[in-house]
Amino acid sequence: FIDYINEKPHRLVSNEWEPFPIERLDLQQQQGNESLDSSFPMLVFTTSIRHPLNRLVSAYTFWGITNNSAANKPDLLTWLHRRENMARSDWKSPQRLGKRVGVNGNFLAQVGRSNFAVWKFSDGSLPVSSPDSKSLDSNEWLGPFQLAVRTLSRFD
Repeated sequence: FIDYINEKPHRLVSNEWEPFPIERLDLQQQQGNESLDSSFPMLVFTTSIRHPLNRLVSAYTFWGITNNSAANKPDLLTWLHRRENMARSDWKSPQRLGKRVGVNGNFLAQVGRSNFAVWKFSDGSLPVSSPDSKSLDSNEWLGPFQLAVRTLSRFD
């Protein structure tokens, strides 16, 4: 990874659709730390977090319309329900792939979540609500939410 960072002009450590790999923050140099190796690449951690509704509409436009080869495109609510079901299936998969690439390599399984930012910055630890409840109990979401806040607070 260090070689990649040194060789490439860009410094990306995470993509948009997967959980942010929290362990990458260990590569962050701390100001005032003279013990760091000067050959170590300087990494600056930044992100943008859009309003959840804007992000959902954008994901729908990109994945549900523009990059959907189906003749009949789903409406927004149909697409969101499908994504929610995919996220639930992904979360319950025996491989626990809801944290990473999704069932059968479907990295978009979690993209329709209204709480995508918490899921992303909690290392994918935020569970999906059951179809009957439509919401999580505080003992289910509080830990992942706190982890997401701690993760984002370490960004530059």
